[in-house]
Amino acid sequence: MKLYKGTRLAALAKPEWDIGRVFHTDEGGKRLVASLLMGLNLLLVIGLQASNSRIVAGDWKMYYTAALALRSSHRADLYNPDVYMATQQRLLPGLPPDEVKTYTHTPYELLAYLPFSFLPYRAAAYAWIGFTMLLAVLCGRLLGSYAAVLGLAPLIPVLVYQQDSVIALLLLTLCWRLLQSDKLVPAGLMLGLALFKFPLVLPLTLVLVLWKPRLLKGFAVSGAVVFLVSLLLVGPAGLHSYVDYIWHMARDSSAAVSPQHQVDPRHMPTLRGVIYEIASGGARVGASWTVPVTALAALVLLLAGWKFMRSAAPDELKFSLAVLLAILLSYHSLLHDLVLLAIPFVLLRSFFARLLLLPFYCAPLLLLFYPNGHAWLALFMLGACVGVWLTLTAQPDPIPAAVPG
Repeated sequence: MKLYKGTRLAALAKPEWDIGRVFHTDEGGKRLVASLLMGLNLLLVIGLQASNSRIVAGDWKMYYTAALALRSSHRADLYNPDVYMATQQRLLPGLPPDEVKTYTHTPYELLAYLPFSFLPYRAAAYAWIGFTMLLAVLCGRLLGSYAAVLGLAPLIPVLVYQQDSVIALLLLTLCWRLLQSDKLVPAGLMLGLALFKFPLVLPLTLVLVLWKPRLLKGFAVSGAVVFLVSLLLVGPAGLHSYVDYIWHMARDSSAAVSPQHQVDPRHMPTLRGVIYEIASGGARVGASWTVPVTALAALVLLLAGWKFMRSAAPDELKFSLAVLLAILLSYHSLLHDLVLLAIPFVLLRSFFARLLLLPFYCAPLLLLFYPNGHAWLALFMLGACVGVWLTLTAQPDPIPAAVPG
């Protein structure tokens, strides 16, 4: 803990180092930068959406047709690709067969999409985009910084590809606010409701339970509820189809690109993505050691997280580290899931950690990693984890809450 005290690296980690002070920017300058970031994101969304006015690209056709299937007699066949071909080609005439998308998420998540399925296809898509924007504004309100959410470059693919990651951000933000109030069981309930992102939520829960074991009680309750709701929606056969699909997707993409499931680990800004990129060397097939090395690296990170969660670190640092580790350890995450980085960016007061998260607020810079370089974004998050640790070494005393109540 004292090893780096007095060094330049530890000085960068001091909580009082904020970006405005480093660059001699006053409050007006901060507002200007925040407005520019949010305005740039909005312009990019409008420009990209203009080229997708029919909502052909993205995942809306998957969510919309799945919601229609849930309302029909096909709910038990929710994960049957044959159900989607006719419907999507009817909604989007001329849609190539290889662009038809089968629903791959948990059944209970469709409850959020069900009301939109009563609207015509395009109207429903734009209504969903507007709804997502409202949720993003709400998340900014709860975190005490609109720019931290609306200025994030990963928010662009959330909106353009009609994704669900902002719902996860809202639930995790509520989890943090409940943790602040020491309401551990309700906080666990929020975690369980976010299980539609289980590759992220399971490692997050594992790390948080090391810190607050009572979270597990609420998580177990809401986990059981979402399981029962999913069972009621699609029946045992539908759940079996879902588990079978996820199992085959995970197996087929464990050490190679999966054309059938359209999964390429190199597109994932995770620890798995980085290791796969190194193993593949740019080829389509990765080395056989990808899986064991990924498992070993994940174990090392979990052990480091366990040690940190057992320390006297402030709550802001622990929750931030948990979110960062969850993204890094996720088996399947994509660029739009990085909207969750709004939480550590707000909670971390270390200049060093925030500096390493800044690329996620610069859309043109983030485009340098597109399309095959998303994996390397994980290195910035790993560096931010180091920044969290350095913050503790620089000032081990408790830090006042960074987010207004």
